This record gives sequence, C-alpha cells and structure tokens, in this order.
Amino acid sequence: LASVDETTFAGLENLQFMILTNQRFKSLNPRAFRHMTKLSTLWLNGNQLESMSAGLFRGLASLRSLDLKNNRLKSIDPLTFNTLNTVTSLDLRNNSISAIPSDMFEGMVSLRDVYLSGNPIYGTLGKARIQEMCDVNPTCVVH
Repeated sequence: LASVDETTFAGLENLQFMILTNQRFKSLNPRAFRHMTKLSTLWLNGNQLESMSAGLFRGLASLRSLDLKNNRLKSIDPLTFNTLNTVTSLDLRNNSISAIPSDMFEGMVSLRDVYLSGNPIYGTLGKARIQEMCDVNPTCVVH
C-alpha cells in the first residue's frame, strides 16, 4: 500500500486482525478505520507515522490491542485514543514522543498495559507521572 485513504478498507467490516507493519506510511486518513467495528488487533508498527489525529481510531469498537511502536511519532492529539474504551494494550515504544497530554488515556477504561520506553517523554516526565495518567484503570501498568 502506498497510502491509506477513507476507502482503502471498504468492505472489510468483519476483519478482526490487521497487520500493516513496515509500510512506510507517513500519515493515515482520519476516516480510514471508521467502519471496522470488529477489528480487535491493529499493528501499525515500523512505519513513518509522525502524528496521530483526533478521531483516527473512532469506530474501532472491538479493538483490544494497538501497536504503534517504531514509528516517528512526535505528537498525539489529546482526542486520538478517547474512544478506545476496549483497548487493553497500547504500544508506543521507540518513537519521538516528547510530550503527552495529561488526559491522553481518558476514556481508555480497559487499558492494562502502556508501553512508552524509548521515547524522550519517558525520561522527561518520569514513569511515576505517566503511571498516574494511566490510572483510568487501576490495573494499568506503564512499561
């Protein structure tokens, strides 16, 4: 795939697993995943994504695992993950994230594991402060 637009995944509404690793994506259309309500696993690792826009994952009502490691993420809109109330694992390792909004995990009530190592934020903000932000779910752990 050269790019992902809002029609790329048309007709794949019943898909449960999607692996889009090492595709060199720099951006994703904010409506690309809108109708993929049964998707439970989405791997976007190893691309060249630099930012995440609000609503990008809206519609992913069954998503449990989201892997965004090894991209070039610098910024994440505060509303990027707010509709992902079924996600249990969020992997953001090895990006360039230097700041995260204090309410980034708000709405992620099922979140258990957040992976942030390999980002400048991990050293700047500190694991304890990130853990406080993750506490939307008492069982959430920052790795």
